[in-house]
Amino acid sequence: MYFVIVLLGLPFFLQAHTLFVPVNASSAILINARNGKVLFEKNADQKKFPGSTTKIASCVVALKKKPNFQEPVKCPLECLLKIPQKVKIANQFQDPPYILEPDGVSYGIYPGEILSFRDLLYGMMVYSANDAANVVAHHLAQGSIDAYMEEVNTYLQSIGCSSTRFYNPHGLHHPKHVTTARDLARLAQEAIQMPEFLEIMKTVQYERPKTNKQTERMVWTGNRLLRKGPFYYPKAFGIKTGYHAAAGHCFVGAAKDDSRVLISVVLQCASKAEAFKDTLRMFEAAFGEKRLTRQLMNHKDSLFVKKVKEGKRLLQAGLQEDFNIEYFPSEEEELKPELVWQVIKAPIKKGDKVGEVHIKTLSDTVIKSAPLYAIQDVDIAWSYKGYYYIKEGGKGLVFFLFILGLLAFYEKRQRRRGASIYKRSSFF
Repeated sequence: MYFVIVLLGLPFFLQAHTLFVPVNASSAILINARNGKVLFEKNADQKKFPGSTTKIASCVVALKKKPNFQEPVKCPLECLLKIPQKVKIANQFQDPPYILEPDGVSYGIYPGEILSFRDLLYGMMVYSANDAANVVAHHLAQGSIDAYMEEVNTYLQSIGCSSTRFYNPHGLHHPKHVTTARDLARLAQEAIQMPEFLEIMKTVQYERPKTNKQTERMVWTGNRLLRKGPFYYPKAFGIKTGYHAAAGHCFVGAAKDDSRVLISVVLQCASKAEAFKDTLRMFEAAFGEKRLTRQLMNHKDSLFVKKVKEGKRLLQAGLQEDFNIEYFPSEEEELKPELVWQVIKAPIKKGDKVGEVHIKTLSDTVIKSAPLYAIQDVDIAWSYKGYYYIKEGGKGLVFFLFILGLLAFYEKRQRRRGASIYKRSSFF
């Protein structure tokens, strides 16, 4: 009968079965975006070069600054300079890390060209244009791309990406420009909470408008999960590809169905096709899982006892239904119960709601609650009934008795006074 009372101080462990996924990427991870649970990982903490997945961080920090999307931006020459990678290597990467390379992805921006901030942001994220990334950073940091990268790195540290350090806004190779699959998944988890980011990343094609230097043209996303073809995946809604020779092919993906929102990361794949195949394998393995149900408390055995203020007896409360929780096999979970009583005092009627049982994660997030109801009446103790009788309606009676007492005292006093007069009269 008291089984649940004993258990209430102990954590619950949900048995986890990690997904098995044949992934060829050098490093990979799959998480549930809503709770951060890791469903699958492979070398997730190895430092890798991220390529253009760097632009996720550049975009998030840009959006946090609440930019004016319609603001015209004049693109400076400083943001468009190019040096071949072999020259950077020969110079031991002493050149500014943001300087572009001739064979990198480009929006084709000319010095002095005027584009809206929106056009630049979409060029950076949809088309993965390195020159657009430089202009965005330069514009938002009042002319200093290096200062912008300090902001990016400060933000990354603030959200727990402790193994990441970015030296440029686009992801072109620099030997110290590194991250991990786990950090990129954490970054993506934050990014998809931003409506503007989601709007950008679901864009399949974008028209680069006519400017003072060029005519309009259409650009397409490199995310093949969003485009009709062999890798099209209806559940996908982002996020970003990346590549350079040292990084290999990288991809940060996001997909959802009715049950879960998932984030995937694959780093250092042999080909773009392999990156998408690995991602789809992870998504399908997770979305193919069936929920399990575990009973945490049986309502027939539940009994919770509490001393009630002014009560004649202890309050006994219980659940009216079994307390069950659903979870996915791959999501290891440690939960803790918490008993929350309402502010209550006697009288209490049988069936009154008197509190709740909360099931919480170790980070104190409540994932499910169940109400507790009184099993029997709790009357007011006799020691309090007289007080409540006076308080709630006995004041008139008390006043009446007080008056009667005064009259009796006065009559007794008068009688004593009359007797005294009689005695003095008899003496004389």
